[in-house]
Amino acid sequence: KSTSIQKSFMDALEQNRFVCFFIVQGNKNFHSNHTLTLRKRLALKFHSCITTFVVFCGDSDGEPLFCQGTGFTSFPFSTTLMSVLNITQLPSLVVLDTQTGRPIHSDAALALEWNDPHAVLDAWEQEQSGLSSTQKVVSVLTLQSNCTIS
Repeated sequence: KSTSIQKSFMDALEQNRFVCFFIVQGNKNFHSNHTLTLRKRLALKFHSCITTFVVFCGDSDGEPLFCQGTGFTSFPFSTTLMSVLNITQLPSLVVLDTQTGRPIHSDAALALEWNDPHAVLDAWEQEQSGLSSTQKVVSVLTLQSNCTIS
């Protein structure tokens, strides 16, 4: 199985500039509305331009159902991965730029939720967060972000 995961990951690096790790709680009965909304948005709006890997923490019984019909690829949980991606809470979403190997801005999930896919990708290609100045202010005021407003 690890060979197929490695192949999927290498294919993703060649296929799309951005790779998303969507880290979720493994229990199939414990997906918040927010997690399910983000899942749907990633699958419908961003599938053609971002490769999404789902990492289940804990029980992975719900994995097939969560990934079904989305085009997402399952990625095995490891404490090393969680550390490298700096995961401190669930769910989490980390988008990596395959050209630089670095994570996109910590507000990637908000950019994915609030904006048009092409606008988000254009911003990320310019190493920007993907949020407008107004969205940055709203995200800080509503405690959804820790971004610096500049």
